[in-house]
Amino acid sequence: MVRPIASDMFGLGAREAVVAALAGDGSSFGTPAPVEDLVGALTRLGIDDVAVDGESLRVASADPLRSMRIELLALAHGWVTEDGAEGVVLRPRA
Repeated sequence: MVRPIASDMFGLGAREAVVAALAGDGSSFGTPAPVEDLVGALTRLGIDDVAVDGESLRVASADPLRSMRIELLALAHGWVTEDGAEGVVLRPRA
């Protein structure tokens, strides 16, 4: 660890951050990012069919790889995901 996680979300090195995301440990990523940041990150990955609904997002999810990418990206931004009738719903972690 580079710096204490509690004081700096960048306290993890790159490898450790990936392992934390894959392990589902969202506590290492600080407070939830603003909705605009998450939408921008999703767009950067080519996921641009995002519907903003107040403090939540809805994303169509057609395949397991896409769903996994959405889930990991949400986790790294301090958000949680749940499967909805029309795709994936993302909300800030409480």
